[in-house]
Amino acid sequence: RPPRSTLFPYTTLFRSVEKNLIDLDVPVSKYIPEFNPRGTNLLDKPITVRMLLNHESGLESDAFHDFFLGYETPEDYLYSYRRALEAVNQSGIVRNPYEVFSYCNLGYSLLGIIVERVQGGNFQEAVKALVFDPLGMDDSTFILDEVPVERMAMGYLAGKPEKVPYIRDMPAGSLNSSARDMGAFLQSMLASYNSEGGLFQPGTIREMFKVSNENVANDLDFKIGLTWWVVDLKKLPGEYIVGHGGDLPPYHAMALILPERDL
Repeated sequence: RPPRSTLFPYTTLFRSVEKNLIDLDVPVSKYIPEFNPRGTNLLDKPITVRMLLNHESGLESDAFHDFFLGYETPEDYLYSYRRALEAVNQSGIVRNPYEVFSYCNLGYSLLGIIVERVQGGNFQEAVKALVFDPLGMDDSTFILDEVPVERMAMGYLAGKPEKVPYIRDMPAGSLNSSARDMGAFLQSMLASYNSEGGLFQPGTIREMFKVSNENVANDLDFKIGLTWWVVDLKKLPGEYIVGHGGDLPPYHAMALILPERDL
């Protein structure tokens, strides 16, 4: 059950978008009034939800000094991602939006906060209600302590067994799932793309898969939609592939789909 991550806060958020609870192009501060990073007043335009989704917001990349929380269950474990708001406000704006792609786990914790505020309850409850339950993903949870030890895949570092660390940015990297559940999730994405009754309307999933950073010169031809990467694989030249990688040592994961081939 390797930890996976950012595909799920975005999926939950887009369920809220389709319910007209979230607008991608309004300032983050509409949903999180306390969101006020240092340097915000110097920007020509506010940071929006869409900017968080495609990692082009200009916020600090990760603030790793507070990312790992150790191997003992933190007191605020279920809500540790809420610490990201203070971290973002303190670290501030480090570049202008749409200046360069910079992977930002902090931004995905903010997306988790937005989801829980518009849906009510907490982030984990929103994901369960809007994604896990409709897809029958009964083996998936963001709460590490809920996973039976005997069902957790062992991770290794330098050939030796390694424990799973707790992290602050739960929406960005703490999903524990199974191959069966991940298959159900990816099949639903393909069904949505091909108008076959998936979790989303076809127009919604196609916007997610559409390259959003073509006009960002500093991105060096790296293509990202809304969360999903548009991937060029040398072994499959010319194929349209979307996916996302996930790394939380000692685990590494990759999800890839070929929408036009329904694979």
